[in-house]
Amino acid sequence: MKRVLAVLMALVMLFSFAACTGSGDDEMEIKHYEYTTGYDETKYNAPGTYPVFKEKQTITVMIADNEYVEDWETNTQTLMAEENLNADLVFTVLPSAEYNTKINLMAASGGKEYTDVIFGSFSSGMVIQLAESDMIQPISEYMYNTDIMWNTKDAVDRMGFDFFPLITMPNGEIYTVPNVADSVSNCNNAKMFVYKPWFDAAGVDFANVKTTEDFKNALLAVAGKDPNGNGKNDEVLITSYASSVKWFEYLMNAFIYSGGDNYMYVRDGQLGFAFQREEWKEGLKYIKELYDLGLIDPLAFSQDSASFKAMLNYDETIVGCIAGLGAGSVADDDPRRMEYEGIAPLNSAWNDGKPLSSYNLPSATAVFLVSCNAENVENAARFGDVCMSKEHSIHRRWGEKGVDWLEPGENDKSMYEVLGYAPSLIEVLPYSTVQNKHWHGAGPAANAKEISAGVVWSGNPLDHNIKIAEAQILYENTAPAEDFQDLIYTLEENEIVAEAVASIKTYVNETTAKFITGTLDIDKDWDAFVNQTKSMNSDEILEVSQTAYDRMQSFVNW
Repeated sequence: MKRVLAVLMALVMLFSFAACTGSGDDEMEIKHYEYTTGYDETKYNAPGTYPVFKEKQTITVMIADNEYVEDWETNTQTLMAEENLNADLVFTVLPSAEYNTKINLMAASGGKEYTDVIFGSFSSGMVIQLAESDMIQPISEYMYNTDIMWNTKDAVDRMGFDFFPLITMPNGEIYTVPNVADSVSNCNNAKMFVYKPWFDAAGVDFANVKTTEDFKNALLAVAGKDPNGNGKNDEVLITSYASSVKWFEYLMNAFIYSGGDNYMYVRDGQLGFAFQREEWKEGLKYIKELYDLGLIDPLAFSQDSASFKAMLNYDETIVGCIAGLGAGSVADDDPRRMEYEGIAPLNSAWNDGKPLSSYNLPSATAVFLVSCNAENVENAARFGDVCMSKEHSIHRRWGEKGVDWLEPGENDKSMYEVLGYAPSLIEVLPYSTVQNKHWHGAGPAANAKEISAGVVWSGNPLDHNIKIAEAQILYENTAPAEDFQDLIYTLEENEIVAEAVASIKTYVNETTAKFITGTLDIDKDWDAFVNQTKSMNSDEILEVSQTAYDRMQSFVNW
């Protein structure tokens, strides 16, 4: 089933670009592509064969500098790509500070400084603006040709989902070879972890905690009982920091799915805002009850992440529950990292009484654009395709096989072995090291989660990723039946959505805190709250978002 999650686009750029050649049409023609085959045998070798080019080519590349990359020209990954292509890659390196701003300023002056290919990380809004100003060229016909982009087609199969709709612009064209990311550890990033020694001492078995009432009673079994034994009333059960709402998502998901960005959900193909439904109101009442019982720390609404981290590292344990991705904020050498254990998501009426958790779908980011100055678009696209191979995707992160990473041995265990992931590689070269072996995450790639989840465990008994892996077992198959990701808007749609939805989200978060802490009365002030969100154009946002969602669904070829 195709699930799509809402990540609303960045604000539209406030200036117009002078086009390299011509200008976009006022009315948008939406194209739809089907997979095809065929290639020029006089210029290119057979699909699946290296080198790609029969005669040596030159491709120029614009890229941001990187403190961990010594030299782009002599980098081992560059040499590998040149060999695979039969090409010279010539780099123009710009300062990383405000790199995208520099790309936009070049566009404003006609794009004359552009190289053939531009590396970076670009929002859909920026891609659309560059495309409509003829600063970049579409590569759709090549992306859908499996004889030309055979590594990319293999990446679709390897990743196990069709990522093309996530990089298809509203006009139906693709302008990027993407970075496709999928992660076992991050897919359910609103997990709840509890400090097990406290709850064990209180006789709480979280295997029996299924409902919101069960969870409340589990916390009450510890609250006020001086679980750290220091004779002080200094413990907090649930705490966090102001910019993180993972604890809130964990609790609210028992009533309605709250894991979508801006609290948007999809059901039966229709989008809606969770905060406008009665289920959200009921969830607020439950969370307020926990707050009134002293089970939620008031500082969760106001403190910063540094203060939260400090609480986790006090000499005496004072935090009973943390939500997110485990106890990574506890000091690396502190055994308590391994004493916070994940618990299952709670049963949810929104999910037919079954557990429901927030879920992050795999992403596809625009990282590779073919500029208006590229005379041979196919050659440029084929460069991106080589980057999408499994070998280059691994090299982009871990470096040279047999040197920077090794094949696992018979007795090696992966970090996520408990989830059934076989060992994939042994990391030798630390990622954040100045080196000349890989591009440090720049450019296209597609690493299936089997690779990252299969990295061999270092043997460190305090590696909290082990606890994340153990917790993940409890979150398997608890995602919503329908979900959505990365809605791509036209520039006109984005003008309607971007600023308005940011204002609504701020209002919802602030008002939710007031409901929970009692500044506002949930029953008396509920209608006024919902009406205020509607007065902030929530209905128009949903209408525009529904159009974008339906349009993206029409691009699915899987």
